[in-house]
Amino acid sequence: MLMILLVLQLAGPLMVTVVALMQLAPTWLERVEEFGPGVGRLTVPAAALVAPLLLTVFLVATLVSGALVTPRADLAGELGDVLSGIQLRDLLVTWLRTSVFFAIICAWCVRRCRLGLWRQVPQGEIVSELLNHGIVLILLLKLVWIVAVDPIKLQ
Repeated sequence: MLMILLVLQLAGPLMVTVVALMQLAPTWLERVEEFGPGVGRLTVPAAALVAPLLLTVFLVATLVSGALVTPRADLAGELGDVLSGIQLRDLLVTWLRTSVFFAIICAWCVRRCRLGLWRQVPQGEIVSELLNHGIVLILLLKLVWIVAVDPIKLQ
């Protein structure tokens, strides 16, 4: 139950969004430079659609790594307990949260890339600022989600 709480409620969307931001920020900068300011109309929906897939991969990786450290005699029982603890509603809410986080981060990054290129800031500096400010924005989104949208219930 604790792993489900950690992966789905606390760390999952946050980790997926941070790792994706680190991987995709340079790509988004290149797309803005190549295709211009309208690239957000394609990139933001694509980011929202790919986020649940990335979270599912993260969840599977967590389950597999948990199974690898479990003694073999308890493997089937532990895996069954973990999978039975996952509720569809929690999974859907987590997918939605990850999509929203990633779409907001993508839109923000595209906007910041556009401004940086317009101001003729070096590309390395733009990407560095995207990563620094993006992580803070992700943490703020997480805080708003926990406080306003879906408070964590420990029962």
